[in-house]
Amino acid sequence: MKRVFPNGTGFVAILALLLGWAWIDPKAAVSGGPVITGLFANFLIVVIFFLQGWRLRPARMFEVWADGYTLWITQIAIIATPVALVLSGWAVGVISEEKLSPFLLLACLPTTISSCVVYARGAGGDGDYALGHATLSNLLAPFLVPLAWFFLIRPSGPAHFPMTSALMEVVPNMLLLVGLPCFFGWWFRKAVTPKLKPLAEWLAGNLPLVGIALLAYFSLGQALILHGREQCRAEAVELLLPLGGGFLLLSFFSWFLSGLIRRDRGGRVATFFCLSQKSLALGIPMVHLLVGSNDAELFKWVFPVILLHFIQLVLGALIMLLLRR
Repeated sequence: MKRVFPNGTGFVAILALLLGWAWIDPKAAVSGGPVITGLFANFLIVVIFFLQGWRLRPARMFEVWADGYTLWITQIAIIATPVALVLSGWAVGVISEEKLSPFLLLACLPTTISSCVVYARGAGGDGDYALGHATLSNLLAPFLVPLAWFFLIRPSGPAHFPMTSALMEVVPNMLLLVGLPCFFGWWFRKAVTPKLKPLAEWLAGNLPLVGIALLAYFSLGQALILHGREQCRAEAVELLLPLGGGFLLLSFFSWFLSGLIRRDRGGRVATFFCLSQKSLALGIPMVHLLVGSNDAELFKWVFPVILLHFIQLVLGALIMLLLRR
């Protein structure tokens, strides 16, 4: 097991198994009810970032502020690169007029924190540097996503700027689920005796991968229960090619851009995952704030976010394997 997990093959197998199980029996994923499932998912996020805090090097995380040019070119590229790909796909007819606005909203979402950091570490990159950029991307999202909604997307219906609601959604969650667990993990490492540190290091390196696989399992089960298997299947068939192909193109351009932004391998790998991952955890609340609560209208906006989440988890895990080797 110790030889399989660090190479990532064990994680890919567990992820595929759990996603297949969620598809076969989605009720099992939410058998405890939405409240219990949500609490357990939050617990997993806390554990993931507690373990990231165990391995945290604060100086590396705050290095993102050392070079203003690198900082802002990375943050701009997180949105500008996928937006350019979506508009190019629409121009050549790969993306229909109906799907253009949901895809643009998806492109404007911030980078995900959990899988971005865990994949960067798993690929031998600088997870602390990735955490710094991912955190800033999520803090900027309550301002940038509503602005993109009004100036770039502008769907039918009144446009509004729910920045206050978005900030109330983002900042407390980041503090409770990311900031505090990271701090306590970093602090707890100093209190652990040297004899326990080798085992703790191994757990910190591998348990976050299991946590991400379990979070994907719960997310897929909830999506299937909420929207129905047939509707999800039909939409997935229609969107799989543009989203899957788009993710591969985004990964290609992200790797190219990351090489221009950072020359060292650790920083380049971290930047790559920051540029190529989109957040489900923040994406779903932002869609609800912007679109409203109409279930029929919500589905066409929410489902691309959900489907891309699973695509980038599976393909991102394979990319992590390739980069690590």
